Amino acid sequence: MFAVTIDTSSLREGLYSTFINAYDVKCVDKGPVFKIPITVIQPKEVTEPKYVVSYSKVNFKPNTIKRHYYTVPHMATWAVLKLTSDEDSGRFVIHTLQAIPRQHCEALEMNKTVPVTSKADAFVYFPVKGDLVLELVIAKYWANLGEANLDYTLSFHGVKPNEPIITMHAADGIHTVEVKTLQGEDISPSVNLKTSVQILKPAEHKIAPLTSRDIIPPNRQIYELVLVYNFTLAKQCEVSPNLALLSAMLYESEYESQFWLLYDSNKQLMGCGDAYPSKYLVKLEKGDYSIRLQVRHDKKEYLEKVNEAPLLLNQKLNTTITLDTYLSYSQALIGGKKTGVTCNSNPYASIPFYIAPLSSDKFQVKSNNSAHYLTGTVSYAKDEFGKKADIYPIKYILMDGISTKKSSNGNTSEKSKQEEYNDALRDLKTQWLSKMEASVASSMYEELTTQYPDHSVVHSAYLQVIDPLDKKILPGSAHTCKAEDLQRVISVCNAVIDSLNESILAYMATKTDLRTDANKIKSVMEQQKNVYMECLSRKGIALCRLQSIEKDEKTEEISEIWRSLVKFVDPCDAKVLPNHVVYFSIWHAYVNNQYGRLIKYALKLQEDKASDEVEKRIMEYCDKLGWQHVANHLKRCFSSKFPVAYKPF
Repeated sequence: MFAVTIDTSSLREGLYSTFINAYDVKCVDKGPVFKIPITVIQPKEVTEPKYVVSYSKVNFKPNTIKRHYYTVPHMATWAVLKLTSDEDSGRFVIHTLQAIPRQHCEALEMNKTVPVTSKADAFVYFPVKGDLVLELVIAKYWANLGEANLDYTLSFHGVKPNEPIITMHAADGIHTVEVKTLQGEDISPSVNLKTSVQILKPAEHKIAPLTSRDIIPPNRQIYELVLVYNFTLAKQCEVSPNLALLSAMLYESEYESQFWLLYDSNKQLMGCGDAYPSKYLVKLEKGDYSIRLQVRHDKKEYLEKVNEAPLLLNQKLNTTITLDTYLSYSQALIGGKKTGVTCNSNPYASIPFYIAPLSSDKFQVKSNNSAHYLTGTVSYAKDEFGKKADIYPIKYILMDGISTKKSSNGNTSEKSKQEEYNDALRDLKTQWLSKMEASVASSMYEELTTQYPDHSVVHSAYLQVIDPLDKKILPGSAHTCKAEDLQRVISVCNAVIDSLNESILAYMATKTDLRTDANKIKSVMEQQKNVYMECLSRKGIALCRLQSIEKDEKTEEISEIWRSLVKFVDPCDAKVLPNHVVYFSIWHAYVNNQYGRLIKYALKLQEDKASDEVEKRIMEYCDKLGWQHVANHLKRCFSSKFPVAYKPF
């Protein structure tokens, strides 16, 4: 054991390296037994007031590399490198690096190739961290021939907040941030939220040994942990899965690997990725999805420690959300004058800013995909380069699962407790009716229609039992049905259609409803309208199926139902049609031999939730239309779109 002390006081700026050689005193001639490498970096101190370092007429040949080392000023947060050349075509490689203790070398690294010509100066900006040594490397690009003289200037700037990472809860109200500058830079804060994050818990997990190929010699077996995460998207968006516990670690991770595969509800592979979530962005339509994630290690007990690890599903927002900032708490409280550009003449004084909470009109969880919090960036500098280089993360936690009691607007319920109990009992029985077997449901239906003859939802619930809308029951499918069952469906539908038709049309003709309970009446009429449309569609489907079974022409009845239905919906707008209307549109097109229109509505069903049965019907009718190129394309894609099992890792 021995200590080595190095005196660097007389060294000039630059990089120095040497070795301490250790010899065997008994035989020095055989050379050093071992060597101790020593590297010393002597950085240049950047002085006040402008914190600028300049170099002029530096000659660069194709093999020239210039290295500079600086001690970054304490309050500096970004730097700008300006390059000027008198050559017509110059191309240089710029590399900067700051080594942060116990962090990856790429945490503060920039590598960029820039053109530098006599016609225009080049500017390179990058973030820096105060009090750490900065390495700046400038080299001529390998394919750029000839010599060039280069003038370059490095300047440091800083707008430093007291909170580098902001975590803001929606219930906390106004958030305060204090900012200091390096040399009195102009301040213009901007808070932007760009991503919503949904936290997924594993639905299942399984640890199993891998194959004989996955054995570390001589006999260390490698195991895999497979975690399954399920989620649903209400609208189209781009997602990026992130296992935060192991992300951004590859060779330095304690675990061998992590790998995720994203599937839709039909087991079709939609995307895959590994430890760097920012590299993988998958565009998904609305629907149900699952993520299968694999983690490997040769010790099962290590895998058991992460079998409940949550997954962060980053979802890119369609539009960036901006949070308002204010110079005073009172203005933030009333939503008054917002922050403009603030000139800070005193670089040692701190300036407070106030971030107002997110307003409900900018983001609503109910109208977007499920999310637990929002993430984005904050920039404080007015300078164009500072806005791009000097950015900080922000996390905005949403209020989820907090129910609010709706106001009755001063109107008290006119129903007695007994009447409310009867209505609740009726709704409960109706809800359970759709879940019963057909034999039990028939008796329940008779009972409910006797007790509540005017409650149309009972008929709708019973129709879901005797006539479920199944994608397997489409024109051309092998499914058979008795004519008696279809007649029963028609009779139930007629009972609803006859009772609701006039009242719905009368309400739709009303321009303005001035009654005190207009909102309640509107809700009831919307419900009745949906039931009426469903019964029209189901009756139409039943008549179409009867025609195909009995070979009895029912075109006029079917056309009459179609004319009644188009009073309420636009059949040409397939994007907003309810499912039961789409099913009837398919059957209506079938009985009229309009196979192109049939395919159009079948594709609408596939957009909502793809099914192999519907895909087969589409291929069948493409063949009937003579569209062999379309049918062949669908057949080639069928096995990958509807695989029988998940892909192995």
